[in-house]
Amino acid sequence: MGVFYFCKMRNVDYLIVGYGLSGMTLAKTLRAKGKSVVVITDQSQQASLVAGGVWNPVILKRFTPVWRGVEILKESLEFFTSLSEDLNLNLLHYFDTYRILSSVGEQNDFLAACDRPGLKEFLEPQIFENTNPRIHADNGLGRVNGTGMLQVKEMLDAYRDRLLEEDCFISATVNYDDIDPDHIQIGDIVAKTIVIKNK
Repeated sequence: MGVFYFCKMRNVDYLIVGYGLSGMTLAKTLRAKGKSVVVITDQSQQASLVAGGVWNPVILKRFTPVWRGVEILKESLEFFTSLSEDLNLNLLHYFDTYRILSSVGEQNDFLAACDRPGLKEFLEPQIFENTNPRIHADNGLGRVNGTGMLQVKEMLDAYRDRLLEEDCFISATVNYDDIDPDHIQIGDIVAKTIVIKNK
């Protein structure tokens, strides 16, 4: 276990072990509900830090919607927009995505998909001419609206700094075998509930 530097016992509602996108989102959500939270991480979670952060609710290979894409995207954008405002950062960048159409058949498939539930909110019902000489798209392009990118690393770093300022973030290694589910205590922190990343 890592070294903990507290002069007295702390009681919190939630102890979150691991800090990536899921750990940060959970911490922010719980704190917004008035719960006390401490995050502990050994900094081993690197997947979120190198994530591209691009969102696209359409599976472009076959022009099919992502499962619950409209609902999930709406909730996600509301959450991350609120977080951006809270941190006073511009974390969301919107842009359109273009799909190269390789044949007349794909043109027809794309235009037909524009009227389907879960797709018509995002697919533009027209074929766009390619104007980029570096791209070969003789049959044109299909456009997906409402896509974009989240600045994941910037967001995680900024929210970590917020937690550090409020003494709610600790860099330490947790020995899972030392955790007693009937009395959750790590170092000088006692929690009602512990949330642990996949080991």
